[in-house]
Amino acid sequence: MSARCAAASTWWAEGRHATADVLATMGDPNTVTVRSIRHGLKQEYLPAVEKLVLHGNAKGTGEPLSQAASVQKLREVLKGLNSSDMGAIGERWAAHWGEQWHGQASEPHQMMTPQDFPELSTTRFPDHQYGELLSDTKTGETLATRERVQLDEMVAVTVQDKNRSLNGHKLKRAEVTFTHPDAAKNNRAWIADKLERNAHLTIRCFDMAGGMQVFTKANHTAFIAYSYGAK
Repeated sequence: MSARCAAASTWWAEGRHATADVLATMGDPNTVTVRSIRHGLKQEYLPAVEKLVLHGNAKGTGEPLSQAASVQKLREVLKGLNSSDMGAIGERWAAHWGEQWHGQASEPHQMMTPQDFPELSTTRFPDHQYGELLSDTKTGETLATRERVQLDEMVAVTVQDKNRSLNGHKLKRAEVTFTHPDAAKNNRAWIADKLERNAHLTIRCFDMAGGMQVFTKANHTAFIAYSYGAK
């Protein structure tokens, strides 16, 4: 049984949801699709999964996990999931810790169109906005080409001299968080290049033990050394 199925079975056994409640989220059975079923289940279970990665249990009881323990639990939960589910869970995890890192709650998924932001090739919805900062979290081991394009555009649109604004805030900074311990090694060339070229970019990397390292242009050479030893 996959981790996803095991978790779903546990929540079901706890009596958290009745079958009718779950089915009600999925719409008319005559028009239902695989995507709509997956979306309905995802929306139903995301709050419990968020509690699981922040508290260690799906009820959200007891003391919250430390940041290190929380990212380890996140990686455990994400094993075997597809990229869209990994992204949705990672965004919720990042919203919690991002509020602590930046001292304010995020504004998630703000729409950015190529009409307003010529640097964009398509309409984008960044994970989180913290005033002048756009933030994105990647939970996989390696960036796909489409992810690199997305992040390249996020970095480009936040160059301060361009005076781009979103929700009344001038965009001045970008941040990417990598939760998988192999991400620094597997994306070494891309990360190193972006750090060296962009003083407004911050990269956060987590190691196997859950420790977080923060890199900017000022210490971009330290990232190279870190990426060769990251475990």
